[in-house]
Amino acid sequence: MMQEPSAIGEKHAFKNLIRERMKAFIVDEKLKPGDKLPTEEVLCERLQISRSALREALASLEALGVIEARQGSGRVVRDFNFDAILSNLAYGFAIRRQTQQHIKDVRKALDLFFIESIVTVATDKQIEELRQKVRAIQLKMRDKQSYAVEDYELHRAMFEITGNPLAKQLFEITWDANLHPNDSDVQWMRRASDRYELTMHSNIVEAIANRDVVGARNAVLAHYRHTDKRMKENLENKQVENNRKDIPNEIAVFSQYTAAT
Repeated sequence: MMQEPSAIGEKHAFKNLIRERMKAFIVDEKLKPGDKLPTEEVLCERLQISRSALREALASLEALGVIEARQGSGRVVRDFNFDAILSNLAYGFAIRRQTQQHIKDVRKALDLFFIESIVTVATDKQIEELRQKVRAIQLKMRDKQSYAVEDYELHRAMFEITGNPLAKQLFEITWDANLHPNDSDVQWMRRASDRYELTMHSNIVEAIANRDVVGARNAVLAHYRHTDKRMKENLENKQVENNRKDIPNEIAVFSQYTAAT
């Protein structure tokens, strides 16, 4: 049986080693999503580790979304997805706000790469559905309501057209991290009746309908130029407001200082 280390650094390396051995076991045994893992007793014997070390590894794999515990079935292999990443994005994004532009760059690259596929494979029915989603945005704008959900549905529908589940999941990640409907920095963009924003969406969909790859790419780029400009203006306005709020505080501090002296 493998000897468990006592030093903190060595314990961390040991946990990682056991976790990777568990992954290798799943691959070597050709276990598929939904297949049940062997009992803890069997796994301990196969991996030559203690029950406590095994349970730590299993808990780690559950957190990563590699396996899951099902009532009445025990632990089973999960289908690969980004759930574990998505669940931690809000936290990671909150403490590293500067990553917003990096994530936005990835999303832009995804849109530009897959737009050719969308133009090529979209059916007439799918194109009509995209047009309906643009009209849904238009109705929200007309009523001066937020069109956050409609905006999301439009972009998600385009990635569904690719037939690439990984592309769709990557879109979900970048949306939740950078363009989430509840994000205070972008929510304002979906409240105002921005006719140009509506035109950008419509241009993308119509280029798809016309099987115009170049036109679709140009429409996507125009859309990003527009949203980049609006986000920059919003951030500048917020900075001005924050500076104004600081002025009374600075005056109060100065007044207290002069009174004391």
